[in-house]
Amino acid sequence: SQQKAQEDEYVTLHKARKAVGDRTHVGVWKQLRLNPTILLPYGHPSDTSRKQIENILDAIEISFPDVSLQMARTIILYLKPIAAVNVTTADDKNDDDDSTMDPTKRESDIYFCLKYLVERLREEGQLLHSNNSLRVIAGNFLCHFHSFNEPLYRHFFDNEVDMYDWLPDLLRSLLVGHIPEPQLIVLWGFFLMDGFQFHSFVLLALLEVA
Repeated sequence: SQQKAQEDEYVTLHKARKAVGDRTHVGVWKQLRLNPTILLPYGHPSDTSRKQIENILDAIEISFPDVSLQMARTIILYLKPIAAVNVTTADDKNDDDDSTMDPTKRESDIYFCLKYLVERLREEGQLLHSNNSLRVIAGNFLCHFHSFNEPLYRHFFDNEVDMYDWLPDLLRSLLVGHIPEPQLIVLWGFFLMDGFQFHSFVLLALLEVA
């Protein structure tokens, strides 16, 4: 089955990463993975969840070895909400819950969710494809912003707020930190189905109520 094939692929990636050891982190991943603050977005994870997150990052590093520092940080940002609703913690284990009995399966699910999200966002015309793609998306967003909420747009303009100073990072964040994680994962599902067109309108709604 596809599920079994994915689990096998994940195990193979994990073994390949462990075979070469931590000293061979490549590119920007070396800078990030050897930084003890890399798990700070996750608060103070238990030993179990910390190990799972590190295992997932091992596989991600192999899948995306040559990304920029900004891209790597963005990938780690996206991992947080996916992990938050999936990672096993010491407190959530239940003898009747089979998913907590197989951490490798859970890690595999998180890894492939994250990998698929990043791959879709790196397609031509999407947020992570290129700086030019991001500028085009930002420009389209500002057109919608002006059309749907001209008073707020005018407020920013009159106060000489350069929206390109903050908008690219806000768009790239994919609403992480702005919407509770369980609801955000549901939204991402809709975004993936409609090619991320809905993303801008959700962001417009958040700006209106902020």
